[in-house]
Amino acid sequence: MDHRDHKVIILMGAAGSGKSTLINGMVNYILGVEWKDPFRFQCVRQDDLRVHHSQPGSVTAYTLRHQDGMAVPYSITIVETPGYGNTKGARRDKEVTRKIQRFLTQEKIRVDQIHAVCFVAASNDIRSTSMHPYILDSVLSLFGRDVKDNIRLLVTFADMAHPPVVEACASAKFPVTSAGGIAYSKFDNSVLYASNEQQDEEDFSFDELFWQMGQENYQKFFAVLEKMNGRDLASTREVIQRRLLLDQSLKDIERGLEVYLVNVENVQMFRRKIKEYGDKMEANRNFVLETKEVRRVKVDCDRGFVAYNCRHCQRTCEDP
Repeated sequence: MDHRDHKVIILMGAAGSGKSTLINGMVNYILGVEWKDPFRFQCVRQDDLRVHHSQPGSVTAYTLRHQDGMAVPYSITIVETPGYGNTKGARRDKEVTRKIQRFLTQEKIRVDQIHAVCFVAASNDIRSTSMHPYILDSVLSLFGRDVKDNIRLLVTFADMAHPPVVEACASAKFPVTSAGGIAYSKFDNSVLYASNEQQDEEDFSFDELFWQMGQENYQKFFAVLEKMNGRDLASTREVIQRRLLLDQSLKDIERGLEVYLVNVENVQMFRRKIKEYGDKMEANRNFVLETKEVRRVKVDCDRGFVAYNCRHCQRTCEDP
C-alpha cells in the first residue's frame, strides 16, 4: 500500500459504541456530501450489523482514493474492527484481538503504516467494561508503545457538554497524548440520515444546524490527522507473528502434557493392580484391566469460530 499522501486509521472500541455509524459519517464528509443533497452514502449495511452482534465480525478496511472535490487532500483507509466487551465475555475479546493480529500480518491488503489508532466510545458510557484496562493493554501490545502519540479517543453521541467518558477513560489509564490530557474528538451523527425536506421555507431547521456542527467536528479531526506521522508496522507484524507462534506452541504443549499425564496415570494404576491382583493375573491370562485412552474426536466450533486441522497428523494446528 503506497503511503505517500495516504492515511490509515484503525477504529476500535466496545460493541455498540457507534463505530459503524461513525464510519458512515466520515465517508459522507470525505466525499463532500452536503445537507441539501438528496442522497447519503452508507458503507456498513444494517443487516450486516445484526450478524456482528451474534458472532465476531471480521476486520474490514474501507479505502477512499483521493479525487478532486473530496474534503481531505489525501487518500484514506479506515479499518473497522469487531467490538470488544460483548456479552460473550473474555473469549470473544481474545478472538477480536486475534482477528486484528491476522489482519495486520496478512499480505492481501498489506498495511505498512498506521497514522491513528482510534478508540471509539459513547459520550455517556462510563462503564468500566467499555475501556477495561486489559482491553487497552491487549490493543497497545499489538502496536507497541511507540504508537502512543498516534492514539486518539473518538467520542460518539456527543453534544456540547464535556463527555463523561473522558474521565472514565482516564481512570482506565487511557494514554495521555496532549498537554491538556487525553486527545479526543467529539461526533454526533444523529442527523446523518435525517430528512432534509423542509415543510416551510421560513421554518428553521435544527437538523441542518446539527449537520453543520457535525461537519465542523469532522473537519477538525481530519485536519489533525493530516499532520500526524505514520508509524511503521514492520516490527509490529514480526512481534505478532512470534506471539501467534508462541501461543500455538503453548497450546500444543498443554495437549501433549494432558496425554503424558494420562499415560503416567495408567502406569501407576497398572502397578497398583499388579500388587493387588498379581496372583490372579498369572493364573488367568484373560485378566482384564481398564485403562484410560486419549483419542482425537472432532467437535464443531462455536458459531463464528474456525479451526485449522492437519490432514497428515490429524492434529489441530490452530484453534479458537
